[in-house]
Amino acid sequence: MNNNSTPPDRPVLRLDRTDRIILCIAKECSHPLALINPLWQTDLLHPIQAQVFDRLEQVCTTGLQNFSSPTDQALLTYLHQVRGVLRWWRGDVLGAEMDWQSTSFSLGLTLLNLEKFPLENLTDSPTTFLLQAWQDADTPETWLTQAWQTNVAQTQGLPTLSLETVLQSLREAKDQNRSLRDWLGDLRHYQSYRPDRLGFGVLSRHLGGAIPTDYGLRYENLLIRDFLSDLFPERSYFPELDLRIDQLLD
Repeated sequence: MNNNSTPPDRPVLRLDRTDRIILCIAKECSHPLALINPLWQTDLLHPIQAQVFDRLEQVCTTGLQNFSSPTDQALLTYLHQVRGVLRWWRGDVLGAEMDWQSTSFSLGLTLLNLEKFPLENLTDSPTTFLLQAWQDADTPETWLTQAWQTNVAQTQGLPTLSLETVLQSLREAKDQNRSLRDWLGDLRHYQSYRPDRLGFGVLSRHLGGAIPTDYGLRYENLLIRDFLSDLFPERSYFPELDLRIDQLLD
């Protein structure tokens, strides 16, 4: 047995393998909802957060510089959006603007202008109402009420945040002069749950018994899910990315 091999029962995060950790997590962060996971604030992950995010930005930049085939257009657009939201989430407004302008991403550009200009000529939507609530310090409850009344999740039986919770977090963010990003990432906006493995019984040819659930918790930002999901593009089937991600990480 090789004494230098990593014991399978010891988590890699507990070992002095920072390069390997960063590589693995950066690959997962190519799905940008991973960027806003509250686990980044834990003692385990916070020390490497900046390095992982730097690596992911490098991955996106490498792809944008090297992929130029007409068949790569969807991948290039995706990399711009991922790098744009990564930069915005980290406070790099100019970098985010460059990425979002290159793809004419209207929602991203609206967010960048939100602190400087009043919202104008936007179609009424739950997202617009939410952003109006952030911008209107005098009557945010009016806009939030409209956002909640038009929120599709309310009619689909999905778990949602209470209007009172979001209104309180918004007022506190304004009182403390926090940014829109800080407000969106407020821990009160998250729900934790363990996903069910609905196909387990069928695949195992065992139809009886309880449906198993994952051991680890999954965290979902319900405010972003319901109102700003387009900001964090998720591609459940994206072979162009899957085939190139290892090449980008080399």
